[in-house]
Amino acid sequence: MKYTNILLFAIPSTLHTGHFNQYFIENSNNLYLYIMPLSTQPPEVRLLHYHNGEKISEKKYHFYKGSNRILRYVFFYIYYALIVIGILPRRTIVFATIPLFCFMNSIFAKIKSVRIVYHIGDYYPHSQGLMKLYQTLVHHYNQRLKYVVYASPLLESILRTGKPKVAGNRDYWIHGVVKKPVVKKPIHNLMGYVGVLRNGQGLEMVFTVLQQNPRLKLEIIGEGPALSNLKATVTALKLERHIKFYGLVQEENIITNIVKRWQIGLAPYDPSPLNMTYYTDPSKVKFYLEYRLPVIMTKITYMADELRHYHGGICIDYDSSSLGRAIGRIQDRYDFFLAGVDKLVDVYEYHTLYDRQFRFFRNIF
Repeated sequence: MKYTNILLFAIPSTLHTGHFNQYFIENSNNLYLYIMPLSTQPPEVRLLHYHNGEKISEKKYHFYKGSNRILRYVFFYIYYALIVIGILPRRTIVFATIPLFCFMNSIFAKIKSVRIVYHIGDYYPHSQGLMKLYQTLVHHYNQRLKYVVYASPLLESILRTGKPKVAGNRDYWIHGVVKKPVVKKPIHNLMGYVGVLRNGQGLEMVFTVLQQNPRLKLEIIGEGPALSNLKATVTALKLERHIKFYGLVQEENIITNIVKRWQIGLAPYDPSPLNMTYYTDPSKVKFYLEYRLPVIMTKITYMADELRHYHGGICIDYDSSSLGRAIGRIQDRYDFFLAGVDKLVDVYEYHTLYDRQFRFFRNIF
């Protein structure tokens, strides 16, 4: 095995994102997967233990059954501490995704030889209140921990100030992909969107295009805080026959049966620096590529440059007329853009990509 003992954190909606968890399950002697529930679900945490690629145990933690958000996270940390002290073998790498799990890292390092690798995936430069406190903690651990990886090249350039880029100690990590063995059956004029439904995702712009071109249809996979408002907007615009909401779908066979019918994948992010996607790795774009979908995305993140370079889709301005023209261009040269998608999938194949990105894990102990 390439790695010995690893603890990863995940939420249900990102379990399969980038095949990250699967990569470490396949390549670790002991992989522990700490699954936190979404805010809309009961606060039950699951810990899965994989040994040499095989799941051998599952443990559940649900001491706290209330809905207070702060208490939920307090107990998430308590469960984590119990796991570190009572379950994890010595010399385990903990891939922490929020500052909470970096707390007391020096104590755990002394008693169990645990090493924290902090993955900074969220950035809120204009935050207020609790989110400002969160961002302060991000900066605190970014400056003090030895091993930090960032969710994009841009985020690295912002946060690695004054820290040397040495042997992976300070670097960026991006999602890999795999070419799925899916038999595509695209329906002409059927577009798709997958992801968390929140502000800044540009779906209202897509609705405008559907109003202007009634032949187009849209299917949406995902849930989030903007779901009810988006549904209300669809009703107000009388687009119910053109737009379908599937909600959160986690079963891969169901996802495949939906997505294989799509002609184009949409990622019309608001490109403003106020949008946190501006600083991260747009996972929905990688999702579309895996299903051999040409992508239309706004000019945001490093993936926009990659999409242009390999002709895996079209980058647009943040307006409905630009989106409408891009749909027509892809439909007119569909095979050309499919060939570009295939090139991008080869570039970002996850086994090769992660072997290179996480080589430094093997030298931590």
